[in-house]
Amino acid sequence: MHANSTATIHDLFRRRAAASPDAVALTWGAARFSYAELDRLSETLAGRLEDAGVGAGATVALIMDRAPEMFIAMLAILKCGAAYLPLEPNTPPARAMYCLDAAGGDLVITDRDCRALSGAFRKTLRFQAQELAAAPVPVREAKDVAADAPAYIMFTSGTTSEPKGVVVPHRGVTRLVIDTNYIAIAPADAILQCSTPSFDASTLEIWGALLNGATLVLYTGAVLDPNLFRRHIVEHGVTIAWLTAAVFHLFAESCLDALRPLKVLLAGGDVLRPAAVRKVLDAIEGITLVNGYGPTENTTFTCCHVMTRANPPGATVPIGRPVSGTEVFILDPERRPVAAGATGELYTAGQGVALGYLNSGGREGAFFRDPALAAGLIYRTGDLVRMNEHGQVEFLGRQDNEIKLRGYRISLGEVRSNLLALAGVREAVVSCQKKEGGDQLLVAYVQVNEGQGLDARSVRKQLSGTVPPYMIPDQIAVGTALPINKNGKIDSKKLFSTAA
Repeated sequence: MHANSTATIHDLFRRRAAASPDAVALTWGAARFSYAELDRLSETLAGRLEDAGVGAGATVALIMDRAPEMFIAMLAILKCGAAYLPLEPNTPPARAMYCLDAAGGDLVITDRDCRALSGAFRKTLRFQAQELAAAPVPVREAKDVAADAPAYIMFTSGTTSEPKGVVVPHRGVTRLVIDTNYIAIAPADAILQCSTPSFDASTLEIWGALLNGATLVLYTGAVLDPNLFRRHIVEHGVTIAWLTAAVFHLFAESCLDALRPLKVLLAGGDVLRPAAVRKVLDAIEGITLVNGYGPTENTTFTCCHVMTRANPPGATVPIGRPVSGTEVFILDPERRPVAAGATGELYTAGQGVALGYLNSGGREGAFFRDPALAAGLIYRTGDLVRMNEHGQVEFLGRQDNEIKLRGYRISLGEVRSNLLALAGVREAVVSCQKKEGGDQLLVAYVQVNEGQGLDARSVRKQLSGTVPPYMIPDQIAVGTALPINKNGKIDSKKLFSTAA
């Protein structure tokens, strides 16, 4: 059992605040918050949340831009014994309502007008750090929260038109960032917080810093800009950062200098190119590069492969070995171990496995129990892998219609379902296409009724009202017929040659 499997996130944070109250916990531009200040502000907000009826087992949604208030709110929610539900501010209202209803979120903490999401049974709360600082700290009873209690809920793309809410417990987070085997985070470190909070890489960034006494440096831009990225690293002494595979490849090709001050760079969410990894390791003295792999259902990372100049990758970049508190199994379709070097499906167990999906009623096939295999819940990833001769796991692809694109897991079936729901659309085919160099594009071919007046732009505009931006195809082709090959099947080669 992992050393911190019985601790909660907020208790570990409180210990850090008590041990180093004056240490800088969070920076946002010129603003600085010490551990003591962050603890005090979140305690004050927790009192307000309790007055609003938030308690153990509740879910509180966060719809906010990246700012200190977001992280104050996360801590306050956890201190109430509740779980936080991060949603993108640009999430289409219909999707946001679905997530809120599924999670039972009666309260939304926000920095904007969210009246469209509130109603008779849902309240909104807005606050600023300055007003909390001027308010007295309430006297609150400490909540007895178990490490198995939900800490947050994140929605991932589902195999149907409905996204699935993954319920992640405290123990999953503490196992990810405390006493782990793929990275050592010290109080002297500074971690850049660049990921959106609805993407599980943010779990590593946020709690990797705040539970280890390090500094969390909030990225101040709305989008990732290499120059601003470098300025944050230099001005705030950032030592650890995370990039999606696509952005990592961009930096390796044209913005290498922005990475030079880093001690550790983590990348993942898609397959890393060995040439790009070797280029970074050769160019930057002393840097450690970590290929992190894992589904949201196993709390961000399942396996990691740590690389330095002394051990660069070969023909492929492995996903490596299980992180601390994690077990992995490579099994055949009958759930029997495959032979060494053979291809099988990756299953995982241990402290990082989520509690399951929201409202599944125990019917989720991806989560199951098998005492002969492992204690506790086991998660079936759907990823095809093999073990190489060095004992490292290598990722080979998906066995279903889900893909990992720019760090997000996307169900091609969900994208298709949302396209079919648009007025005038008869059929839709969605695919993931590789560009030259290895990067991927999400592309779609939409068959429409004649006379509908639909084009790629109008399809994209309608789709943006129902799915988040990362699920909108990069290229869309619109036509009144699907090309058929001589076998009577859709001709994929012709189909996507016209996507734009």
